[in-house]
Amino acid sequence: MTAASKDTWRIESLRLTLFWQVPAEPGYGAWAALTNEPPETQSSTPRSHAVHEEGPFLTGVLSTDATPERTDVLLVVGSDASPSEIPSLGEYPGTAGSFLTICSGWLAKQDRGVKRVAFGVVARMPVASTRAGYDRLQAFLPAVTLSPDSSDFNYQINRRRTSTVEPSVQINRLSRWSVVRLQYARIALDPLFRTAPAILGDPAFACRCELDLNTVAEFTGVLDVSTVVTVIDELKMLGSELLEVGDVP
Repeated sequence: MTAASKDTWRIESLRLTLFWQVPAEPGYGAWAALTNEPPETQSSTPRSHAVHEEGPFLTGVLSTDATPERTDVLLVVGSDASPSEIPSLGEYPGTAGSFLTICSGWLAKQDRGVKRVAFGVVARMPVASTRAGYDRLQAFLPAVTLSPDSSDFNYQINRRRTSTVEPSVQINRLSRWSVVRLQYARIALDPLFRTAPAILGDPAFACRCELDLNTVAEFTGVLDVSTVVTVIDELKMLGSELLEVGDVP
């Protein structure tokens, strides 16, 4: 374990995206198939052949968005977080494992091949200040030097790797690193904007890491669902590596 892994990344959101080989008209039912419960809300957009389902699940809000060519499963934090804390779904990789387990179980029952798969993670690590966040990020970014007078830092890089479970597939390992300042406020519903927002509590600071781990668009083959399930597990492990040791080739 490296020095960069001593603190805990807390998950803000998780996303799994599947691009299908054969388009099919989407219908309601994906949310219930994932959770074994009915969703809280459902909606559709007939002109774009899109279906949306949503409801509370695990420690957040789970939504599914489906079109004939694509399905997105998204888990985000709820809106009832305390102003005194940075909201999260839990720690990585525990919550990510639970999320991907239900996704893989649902995927295993599908009868369509997949052209491309993507796993997205947004994680935050609480710190005392922006400066402390830059100092913390330095351990994850060996190729970057953050001087004491640095500000407005945002670093993005993609480092491809060959899949270990499907050698014909290249995987994008896109990561974006920054430090954010969070401040809660209560805003009155005043159409004339005569009331200033009421600041709630002290500001909170966090290192923020956004990961987009995906099979490359140039891949022209088709992956069967059993292979996709193993690739998803590989994407989760690549996420663990980035959040533990940082930006490495």
